[in-house]
Amino acid sequence: MSCPTFAPEVCDLFIDSLAQYPVDKSQREALRTCSLVSRDFAHPARQHIFRYVYAGREGRSGKSGVKMLRTLHKLVTWMPEGKGGISNIARYVKKVDCGYDQRPRDREGIERWEEQVSLILQALQGTDHVISTLDVLFHESWTNVGPIFKRALRDLLISPYLENLILRLLWDIPRSLFLGSHLRHISLDFCSVDPRICGPSLDAFYPQLESLEVDGSYELLLEGKIVENRRLMSQSALSSLRKLRYNIGDEGEAFTVLSRVQSTLEFLEIRFEDGVGFLEPSFLNLAHMEKLTRLRICDESPRKFPSFSSIQNTGLLEGNLLDCIQVPNTLRTFELDFEMHAETPTTDALVDDIQAPPSETNQWSRLNQFFSSPKFAKVEKVGIAIRLTVNMDPQDRAKVFVEVESLIKTALPYFSTPNVACALSVVVGSWYD
Repeated sequence: MSCPTFAPEVCDLFIDSLAQYPVDKSQREALRTCSLVSRDFAHPARQHIFRYVYAGREGRSGKSGVKMLRTLHKLVTWMPEGKGGISNIARYVKKVDCGYDQRPRDREGIERWEEQVSLILQALQGTDHVISTLDVLFHESWTNVGPIFKRALRDLLISPYLENLILRLLWDIPRSLFLGSHLRHISLDFCSVDPRICGPSLDAFYPQLESLEVDGSYELLLEGKIVENRRLMSQSALSSLRKLRYNIGDEGEAFTVLSRVQSTLEFLEIRFEDGVGFLEPSFLNLAHMEKLTRLRICDESPRKFPSFSSIQNTGLLEGNLLDCIQVPNTLRTFELDFEMHAETPTTDALVDDIQAPPSETNQWSRLNQFFSSPKFAKVEKVGIAIRLTVNMDPQDRAKVFVEVESLIKTALPYFSTPNVACALSVVVGSWYD
């Protein structure tokens, strides 16, 4: 009796189903098993197994991390002895995540790490294989990064295939680092930009950059002209930017950033952190954003019950968010995201906050009026997400979350009014999740 056969497309669909995100331990084991069935199974299974490589984040001495990196280098450079053999894994790797959670104490350990990572990055740049995403945790100033690693990073940046770059804890980034790149997404997490100019003035344009996530002072990266010894308010370097996540730092810089992308931006996330200085109300006038369809405002400065109103304490010099925000007619989705610390595991404080008279000073009543105002007439979806830190067991905590969701929906009766097409979504979760 012959064994049944399936079309390759069916086998691929079967293996793809094992890699549905999020991938758990049993799925990973099943993919490994599939990779050993036959060569026909090996290729699609390896595409999922090695698509994401996480390497090099171990130890103060750096020895265990470097040992793992050497093993990874062998896997991406190994060549089969005969024709038709299983190849190395380089063709399957699409994302590399590397760095140290803790920097090695000695310079020698840092150099070993940089050398091994550089060799891996060079091996992953071939005619038939190249990575599309690089995520590096530095804990370092750019001036202290070794020349081997700088060269490997620069070679990747000018590659036409690298689309996503995430840099973490890298200080004094040169303003010319991204020139000539084909990046579509840049995320700079706890980084800083070196304001100095080395060499002649440069035109800085990133015509393919669609998404930018920053948490500090990055105005210098957004200027269309880099000129030594003077600030030039040139045209935007971000002619295609559609998505911006921005942590509020300096008000003047925030104005500059938004003014450079007002004709292209479709999604804007503004994050207010603890310690934000006073901002002019005009900062939240976004009516000039020609293509903005989604706006998210996040308050990440923790507060306690019953001050359940990040909507009023965002560092504005006069008034609060509800008084100052102006949105364009193109806006379709509006989201509020904030965190709250509860001193006691109860919703009593929230009930008092929602029902507190008079209604003119009740922030939830004002929020209800805010969403029902004419300037929100074309908004189709409103989302409110709250992260609570409450000290209780998971079962009781889940019960509190459901109660809070119900209370918030009750406090916003506009959305249950007949003929109101705007949909309300309320999500309450744990700050620790």
